[in-house]
Amino acid sequence: MNNRGPADSATPTPAPAPVGTVQIQHINPSLYAKVDPVNVAFLQAARARQPKLCGPVEVSPGTWVRIDCHMYQPIATAKLHWSARKSKMFSSPIRIGAAMTPKKVHPVFASAHRVTAGAPRMTSGVVSPNDNGGSDFPDVVDHRTSGGEGPIKNQGYVGSCTAFSLSSTIDNAIRRAGKSDVVSPAHIWAHYGTPSMSLAGDANLNKPITTFEAWPYSGKEACQFSTDSRDDCGDSYHVRPNTAKTDPAIQAKLAKADGEGIQKIVSIEKLETSPFNPDELKTVLASGSDIWFAMYVGSTWMGRSIKDGVIPEWDSAEGGHAITMSGYRKMPDGTHQFLVHNSWGESWADHGYAWITEASTKKWLKYAYKVKLDVGGAKPTEITDDDCAEDELVDSVSNQCAKMCSDETRPAGGKCAPATGSGVKH
Repeated sequence: MNNRGPADSATPTPAPAPVGTVQIQHINPSLYAKVDPVNVAFLQAARARQPKLCGPVEVSPGTWVRIDCHMYQPIATAKLHWSARKSKMFSSPIRIGAAMTPKKVHPVFASAHRVTAGAPRMTSGVVSPNDNGGSDFPDVVDHRTSGGEGPIKNQGYVGSCTAFSLSSTIDNAIRRAGKSDVVSPAHIWAHYGTPSMSLAGDANLNKPITTFEAWPYSGKEACQFSTDSRDDCGDSYHVRPNTAKTDPAIQAKLAKADGEGIQKIVSIEKLETSPFNPDELKTVLASGSDIWFAMYVGSTWMGRSIKDGVIPEWDSAEGGHAITMSGYRKMPDGTHQFLVHNSWGESWADHGYAWITEASTKKWLKYAYKVKLDVGGAKPTEITDDDCAEDELVDSVSNQCAKMCSDETRPAGGKCAPATGSGVKH
């Protein structure tokens, strides 16, 4: 199912530095991208009958997925990621006392800055990272280069992209806490079983999620959990959808996973997408966190349309897709491209990753969320302002989250500077 064709093997890898200077981490992809065989003849016939791109699509040679023909609803339990107070802080220049220092890297970006600032300059003309380019933001953030990404997975022919993208976003949060577990998209999917971002978030909030090793993904089994009346996965896998609830073996597996879950989502935070706010996306990404997002996709996402790992801009929305965002890079014209961590196996695009332009992101982005975990008491190895609560900043002495001062300055050793402008802004 996850075969690589000649066109895919010839596609160059678009990394933020020349090939050979950046080490991209691939974690046993065959263990996580394997899916059950599908009825290709049925899928080809179904594709011929489908007037829109959504439905069955061969996204790379031998890899078939089902793209949702609808967009999702917002997550009811999601909190705002930026309070009005933090939004004002992160959008204004950095102050040290009374002096303006616009070229100083914001503490929220410290971890990502240390990774990207030392990266070699590119000779390809795509982007040339420096300290900060006169901006608070690093020019390049790519979580693959710092070991922040989990493996590329393959959802197969079930409309379970919401579960897979959520699982990959959780994998990143786990790695930020210094652990290496890979969570099970099958377990996430079992809690709701329909192509819905709102249900995916609400149904898995505060529930323990087990590892991929404890519950590997099966397309047939996922189809049995599918409650979507539009899902034709049964004809592809030769099983009956929506039968998991009456299958004792599957229910026993679910009960076991619920009892042995090791990770728990404690909150989901909604980022601003209307109007489009690229600075908020970059803030989260530069802090080291992935973003769980949904957008309308088009025909350029398929097959040989993707060149040099970049998805060409598309003119019409053909279906909804939930994905993980894992970085960005600044282009010579000042715009940005955002890095997609997809769930269509390693034979798609650049080993499962691709870049989308800022124009496409602005036009087609629907929802974006930051996911926070309770990982057994572990905290991010490098806490940033973005990890703190809406009324907190990282204390400049303890390097832990603490209440921000009344004049919106950063505390130092739990203390605030006198109200004379001598405190540390941001």
